[in-house]
Amino acid sequence: MINVRHLRAFLALVEHKHFTKAAEAVLISQSALSALIQQMESDFSVKLFDRSTRSVEPTSIGLEFYDIVKKFLGEFDEALLTLSEYGRLKRGRVTIGALPSLAATILPDIVARFQEEYPDILVSIIDAPGEELADLLRARRIDLALSRTTSSKDIHSIPLFHDRLVLVGRLKHAKPIDLSIPWDQLADEPIIAMTSGTTIRSLIDAASAQAGIHLNIVLTPRLIPTALAFARSGLGCAILPSSEQFGSSFADLPQYELVNPNMRREISLMRLRSSELAPAARALATHMADGHI
Repeated sequence: MINVRHLRAFLALVEHKHFTKAAEAVLISQSALSALIQQMESDFSVKLFDRSTRSVEPTSIGLEFYDIVKKFLGEFDEALLTLSEYGRLKRGRVTIGALPSLAATILPDIVARFQEEYPDILVSIIDAPGEELADLLRARRIDLALSRTTSSKDIHSIPLFHDRLVLVGRLKHAKPIDLSIPWDQLADEPIIAMTSGTTIRSLIDAASAQAGIHLNIVLTPRLIPTALAFARSGLGCAILPSSEQFGSSFADLPQYELVNPNMRREISLMRLRSSELAPAARALATHMADGHI
């Protein structure tokens, strides 16, 4: 059977027109090179070279075949180089999905530090709610997800940190020295809560139910920057994840830890169990799991 070894021997003989020099170029003996050429000619019943005691010249068929082989081997070698670069992390692409609250705060610094170490890897980011992130993983549209820990059997989760809920804004009934606020003291406060369907809102609803209160929710924005803008304008106090503090996006506003109950969400790095990570995605996962958050 003809293989790449035959093609390289053929290419070398056309270019060197000398069995000894061609054999040296492909690091085999002259007899081995001669045997490879003879096998090609025999298998395809064509004459590729005119041989004499003084020279070796490709036939017209040999010249036509040479152009094809040269192009093929060039593309083949380029493909091998590309494959090698993927393995050595000199090339690659990874797509990570994240909750909007995390994509806007901690993820930019993570990606920036990762790309300092691996500048040739392209990182794409998709921000989406938790349930959508799980679906994106299953559809293989993202390699990794940074989200609230899921119990789904088909998704592997690596816990990274815990996120708690905080109140951001100017309360009517809080004292300046207060560092925490019980949930049951929020009943008379205008509250800015994230829209339904988000992981933050599910925690807010669970906490208010446990505290036995009905929150006075006046605004339900979809994005955290919108919630903060309304809080700054005095329209209410926003209930947000503490990870938002990493981005220093509300350092100018009063902040209170919400207690009784203390609501926390575990944030994990997730991937599909049935799919092996490509080298680039594996490198980012290792970077995040090794404490770069």
